[in-house]
Amino acid sequence: VNRLRSIATRGDTPVLALSIATGALVAVVIAGFEYLSASVLLDAVLKRPLWQVALAPAVGLILATTVLRYLGRGLSAATSDEFNRAFHERNPRLPLRDLPVKLLAGLATIGLGGSLGLEGPSIYAGSTVGLAMRDRFRRWLRREDIRILLTAG
Repeated sequence: VNRLRSIATRGDTPVLALSIATGALVAVVIAGFEYLSASVLLDAVLKRPLWQVALAPAVGLILATTVLRYLGRGLSAATSDEFNRAFHERNPRLPLRDLPVKLLAGLATIGLGGSLGLEGPSIYAGSTVGLAMRDRFRRWLRREDIRILLTAG
């Protein structure tokens, strides 16, 4: 509480509020993503005959590649690597319009039994939403606040 009070009193209230909002928004997005991928799609796949369960990851990868190529206009499958690249850039950029496409590709991969974990989509969603908040509320932020919002998600 004292740490939060000291942050709020030294003029960091906008970045603190935006960090909290970013974290909450990303938590909702990833909770929905996890529910759809693990509780809906993957559970349905695991109830299928064994030969279909064995083929499902390959189908998921084909779907993910198709989504990235056509809906994403050739987007890369990278998620965590995109965050790492953005974190070290002077003017990081992760377009918000790419987030649904990357999440849909991740949904196909994870939901159909692929080996992708939830951390990649979670990191990508958090950093993308953080940068979108930065773009939207830029006038209240300092230059050093960019990395805070990038990692707040």
